Formats: sequence, C-alpha cells, structure tokens
Amino acid sequence: MNFINSRASLLFALLFSIVVSNAQTYKYEIIAKGKKVGIIEGSFLRKDSIIEVNISALGEIHFIITEHVQYKLSALYKNRVLLFSSATIFLNGKAHFSSIVKKEGDYYIIDKNEHKSTFSGSIKYSGALLYFIEPEKFTKIFSEIDNIEKDISKVGEHTYKIVNPATEKASFFTYEKGILKTADIHHSYIDFKINRIQ
Repeated sequence: MNFINSRASLLFALLFSIVVSNAQTYKYEIIAKGKKVGIIEGSFLRKDSIIEVNISALGEIHFIITEHVQYKLSALYKNRVLLFSSATIFLNGKAHFSSIVKKEGDYYIIDKNEHKSTFSGSIKYSGALLYFIEPEKFTKIFSEIDNIEKDISKVGEHTYKIVNPATEKASFFTYEKGILKTADIHHSYIDFKINRIQ
C-alpha cells in the first residue's frame, strides 16, 4: 500500500512539474511616486483550448498610515471565452474585496462581496489576459474588479488606452512581443507604473 501511495505521489509531483514548466511566468515591479512599492507575479498556461491565468500582487500604499495590500486573480478560459474568474483583495491581511464571475449558459453570474448580479454575453478578453495577450483584436475589456466592460483602443505602436467609464480615468499599456512591458495606471486614489523585470 505504501509503495502504491509513493508511486501515486511521485506521478502527481511529475505531472505538476510538467504543468509548471509549461507555464509562462513574468514579474513586474510597481512604482508609485518614484519609489518601488510592490511586485506582481503572473503565470499563463495554454493547453489545447484551455487557458489558465494566475496573478498575485503584493504592495504597500501610504496615505496617513502604511497599508499592506495583496491582490490575487485567477481565471480560466475555454475556446477563448471566460468560464470562471476569482479576484480577491486583502488589506493588512484581511479580505477587503472579493468577486467571482462564473459562466452559466449565455450569461455570467457575478458574486461581488456576496451580492449577486448577472452579465449578458460572452467575455472574450478580461484583465487577467491583459498581461499575456496584446489586445490587438479587442475593443472591450471586462474588469474582474469593477465587473464592467471598459473601452480599449490602440493609441500607438503596441500601446493601448483603457478608460474606466465610472471615473473617466485612462490607463496606458505597452507590449513587447505580445507580453505586457509597461503600464501607466491612473486610479481615483493613486497613480502608479508597472514595469516588467523578468
């Protein structure tokens, strides 16, 4: 029995290492007011018709006091359509925000901080893909945080603008070989820059 369990564990470890080795991974630094305030790590795995994305960010934001912020986003696509996504923001170690988007037939059920709503149609491009797929063919992007679609337009060579309709703030994203290289994010509370470092 122990021999069988050890063989099963070895097989699982081998399969997991193959999946991890096939995933593309990237790291970004977060800059605010000229200082490095955090880091983002993202992994992208494409296998046949399935795309799996995992993004994790750690940072510190200083207003009156220093706040420790952690952000986790996971998304699963099949045949270029979002099936499921989960976004969570932790503030000083405690869950501050959560959003789950799940496809049900021709629409999505959105559970945002335990309040449910629906979104009609198919989501083909969302914030999870923003790091790994240059949005050459897209004019809309679905935000897992705001749970709305935003306009996306090309404004230069491999550079795109995304406008948040709620705040009218615009952010800019520049790509190199299809992967996000830099981003200038303009938020209601703070502006920051993202630079790929690995």
